[in-house]
Amino acid sequence: MNCPEWEEAIALYAGGDLDARRSVEVERHLAVCAGCQIFASGIMECLEAIRAGHRQEISGAHYAAVRARVLAKLQPAPWWRRRWVPAAALAAAACCAWWLAMVNEKLHQPVPPPQVALARPPAPPPAADPARTVPALPRHPVHPPHLRKPITEEPLTVRMVTDDPNVVIYWITNPKGE
Repeated sequence: MNCPEWEEAIALYAGGDLDARRSVEVERHLAVCAGCQIFASGIMECLEAIRAGHRQEISGAHYAAVRARVLAKLQPAPWWRRRWVPAAALAAAACCAWWLAMVNEKLHQPVPPPQVALARPPAPPPAADPARTVPALPRHPVHPPHLRKPITEEPLTVRMVTDDPNVVIYWITNPKGE
């Protein structure tokens, strides 16, 4: 069994990374501890295998294969696979839904009725006061149509409401009385 407190020092000793004073201490411990001797020999064998692997020449085809894999990882993803595309599509869909809701609301707003003049019923005749009677005025003769003056200069619009709320009748006359 090796000593856990000596493992780091033994690994540094096997790699040649200790100063002279500490190297002497590790050699003294290795002389008396069999577990640490086995641990040190395992580290030395691993380091030797690593150094031997570096001495072998690597073929050009191996370099080309590694280069192709690295370049494939560095290629950017197509635009439809990028992270911002779903977010942009969601934002566009939300804008379209909002716009459609606004248009739908405008289409379903009630249309105000047109501004028209309402005909007033004629005023009731004044109550006759027997004490104050006015003699009847003579009637004037009716003039032919070409001598008559129009009463109003703008069209008259009369709105007639029926029992059915969906039916409203408008009667519009022109200024000439036609």
